[in-house]
Amino acid sequence: MTRVLKPGGRLALSVDSLLIEISPASFRDWHRQRHFVTNYFSVHQLLAMMKDHGTRCEPERTIHLFRSRIAAGVRQSFARNPRLWLPLFPLLYGVVIAADRAVSDTHGQIIIVTGTHLPAQA
Repeated sequence: MTRVLKPGGRLALSVDSLLIEISPASFRDWHRQRHFVTNYFSVHQLLAMMKDHGTRCEPERTIHLFRSRIAAGVRQSFARNPRLWLPLFPLLYGVVIAADRAVSDTHGQIIIVTGTHLPAQA
């Protein structure tokens, strides 16, 4: 991505990060097979990869989604059976937001990281 991003261009990257701390093995296995996933990344790995490829990272702007066990459980149920849970989406969304606000220091199942592409050094 940084190869085609102009110097000073901004990058936002969203990835599933179903680490063992927040995601049960059964959901990770289901997700891996359904979406052809080969690796799940931590925020530290993402920021390091971006830095290694010439991006000035903005860790203070990193967003973690589905941080709480409750929010993660709602996501897992919804992802596996969206047609069943779709009528309850507004309620479930509220539950996810409230549960994530109650937990502030946990790694999320989805991470959004941002950065700025640095000019090439001469």
